[in-house]
Amino acid sequence: MSKLARLPLSYKTVSIEKNNEFFIIKGKLGTLNFKINNQIKYDFNEEKKEVQISGENSALVGTNYRILLNSIKNVNEPAIKKIKLVGTGFKCNFDSKTRILTLIVGYSHPATIIVPSLIDIEILKGDTNIHFKCINKEFLGQFINKLCNLKKYNVYTKCGIIDEDKKYRTKERGK
Repeated sequence: MSKLARLPLSYKTVSIEKNNEFFIIKGKLGTLNFKINNQIKYDFNEEKKEVQISGENSALVGTNYRILLNSIKNVNEPAIKKIKLVGTGFKCNFDSKTRILTLIVGYSHPATIIVPSLIDIEILKGDTNIHFKCINKEFLGQFINKLCNLKKYNVYTKCGIIDEDKKYRTKERGK
């Protein structure tokens, strides 16, 4: 078992209901569904509002512990991801009515993306810094990855769409 999963997981600020296939986690920002894995045992202590996770496969136990922990945290406090547009002339625009994000990232035409309704967007600093907020951290990570793949970071010119949580290496240009 992973070292983290040995500790019980507290859920005092949310309510968890068990369905046949899902845990339904309700908080002040909304609800999330967490799929129950049959290989893992979930022991609920209703008095202390804690969950103890155990099972044979330690990697699976640790992964489920972390996903459940993130779900409990994010229904009260949203996950935040930040990206930066780095390059000459790179900028973005967001239309909140149609939920379309328009990116100008060095192509002959602007790239447009429809933003799901779960994700909130805030554009800062001259249209190059974008903050995304969502209660589902996994869904937000997939969306940011899709967005960053529109214009991948170039290690030589040091431009592209950058996820601020990741570290990017740089190279010197040939002489």
